[in-house]
Amino acid sequence: MQSQDAAWMVNLPGNRGSCWVATADRTGYPQLDSSVHAETVVVGGGIVGLTTALRLLEAGRSVILVEALEIGQQVTGRSTAKITTQHALIYRHLVDTCGLPTARNYTEANSAGVELIKDWIREYGIACDLECKNAYSYATNSKGREEIEAEAEAARQVGLQAEVLDRAPLPFETVGALCFADQAQFNPAKYLVGLAHTVANRGGRLFEHSRAILIGEASRWRVVTAYGTVHAENMVVATNMTVKSPVGMANRTQPRCHTAMAFRVDDPLVVDGMSLMIPCTRYEPAGMTEVLCLSCWAPSSTPVRMGTSRHDSSTWKSGRERTCPSAMLPGVGAMRITTRRIECLLSANPIPTTLRASTSPLASMPGASAMGPQLA
Repeated sequence: MQSQDAAWMVNLPGNRGSCWVATADRTGYPQLDSSVHAETVVVGGGIVGLTTALRLLEAGRSVILVEALEIGQQVTGRSTAKITTQHALIYRHLVDTCGLPTARNYTEANSAGVELIKDWIREYGIACDLECKNAYSYATNSKGREEIEAEAEAARQVGLQAEVLDRAPLPFETVGALCFADQAQFNPAKYLVGLAHTVANRGGRLFEHSRAILIGEASRWRVVTAYGTVHAENMVVATNMTVKSPVGMANRTQPRCHTAMAFRVDDPLVVDGMSLMIPCTRYEPAGMTEVLCLSCWAPSSTPVRMGTSRHDSSTWKSGRERTCPSAMLPGVGAMRITTRRIECLLSANPIPTTLRASTSPLASMPGASAMGPQLA
């Protein structure tokens, strides 16, 4: 029997799914149907799994990757598609709670990740609509301005170039913005299709529609799917919510919903780059029309609100009201989503209960690692 929530979701106008996935090529890798062997098995075909596989292949290792569904169509293909070291106000938090050395490690890792993505796109000729853009965190009140200035100071402490502006380049009033220059945005689904192609070309073996139903350890790691088994010395779990396995990462996460919606508008909006407040906005050209992406996150039990900052006027109560979302955009005015074509409705990853839980090689489990996606 279809749930009330599911029935309500079906009645939304437009297209369910991801606009990134809708414009990317399909992959079509085979299903695992035999017993195979490799030095390392990677479970999960998102950005973490494919990045791990390619790095191992570049180091001369043999790799098998298994994906439960289709590569690029899950969490990564449903992300807000930003490649940036700016993660809201993370650096002030890290410096204050974890100390400067840990904050610098976080900075170096994320900066290296940004450059690695750009380098691979150039080196392997991956067509994924890469654009260099500035990233902004903006404030609409004095308290937010103070937080932005504190974040800028912390960002500089860890070696980042952060500039405080008097206002954000947005079509409504702000009281300040923190700018990280030379960031990027792309189509993450297209990127993963290209990354998978590169992995295969370098000798990696990829299997789709091959869900790991059992992960066990004997003399070697064993990943069992419905129709086959992978045996390997090393195993990397790179799934969304970590699958049940001896690594035990599932107990360290809590489910949260990150919802995003993209819709076409009739008039161009004077918005460039990536602007972040909770919720956040992103604007990009799409052929001869324009697309505005709105997103917010909240625990799954909380009504989802769509809009920008305190100006949002939409309340989306799943299963209780059949009203479709609308948004009051400052500088633009009221915009009923029901009059626009909804391009995507996205749901992103669970959040680790601690920052340090997202990547965890376990000394007690030789050859095993569990990783969670960090793409914005």
